[in-house]
Amino acid sequence: MLTLSHLANLLALLLGERPETMQLIGRNLREAGLVASGGRGRGGARQEPRHVANMIIAACAADQVADAASAAATYADLEHSPPAAAARVRGRRGALVAPPRIQRMSEPEATVPRELMFATRAGARFGDVLAALVELAADGRLYSVLMSHLSEFVDRDLLRAGADAIKHAPRGRRPAATAELAARMAAHVQTLIDQSAVYLKISVLRPMPAAEIEFGTQRDGTAMPLLLAGFGLPAAFAANPRNAQRLNAWRSMDRGHRVTVSHRTLLSIGQAMAVEEQR
Repeated sequence: MLTLSHLANLLALLLGERPETMQLIGRNLREAGLVASGGRGRGGARQEPRHVANMIIAACAADQVADAASAAATYADLEHSPPAAAARVRGRRGALVAPPRIQRMSEPEATVPRELMFATRAGARFGDVLAALVELAADGRLYSVLMSHLSEFVDRDLLRAGADAIKHAPRGRRPAATAELAARMAAHVQTLIDQSAVYLKISVLRPMPAAEIEFGTQRDGTAMPLLLAGFGLPAAFAANPRNAQRLNAWRSMDRGHRVTVSHRTLLSIGQAMAVEEQR
């Protein structure tokens, strides 16, 4: 697993932030107990998927470094399928408008990949779902999910050419032809994933805390979501009088903001975690 310093530097690179800013966010979360602590340098505490999720949330949701811990805690606790009244926000002209529509799957088993079904469960917490996605990225399962939905985008000419090369190769050279095709196909699939033919997007919205997770395929700029899960403030949070001041402050802001990270960020983090695990 990654140390906090390594994770902060990696997120700075992936999210286009200054390393110093991400290190300060990490320190803020460490003081709040939202990431693992202990040790220094290469002997520093290793960050588990839930700690990585908190760092991602804080980097995307905090308006200021000083708010990192509060933002991480608030957004991690967002619930799937929140009551609409608890998630109302103001539009550009200050008028109250409905939150982003949450798509409910009438037959989730027919559309949502089995490996991602946990994101659609009623009451699922955004922090837990994001931590599970980080874990999928670290052990290679996220790459497998993406790859399993690429069949319609695969270059058929490449497959035919490879099959012909194997068919006509001399008996002793067929293993080499097969290996060459496998290498070309692996590069082709990686290119499709890099180009987001199959995509996974995690979006954090503010000022009214909300989040969305979307998985699907896209061709020529047209997306076809297979999964769209929305997360909002728990009903208990909105009903608690102690939170009235914070809710009013969020509602008084008339400018929305969205930060999105993609499967590419998760795959990069997962690869780094896997490499450290092998050391």
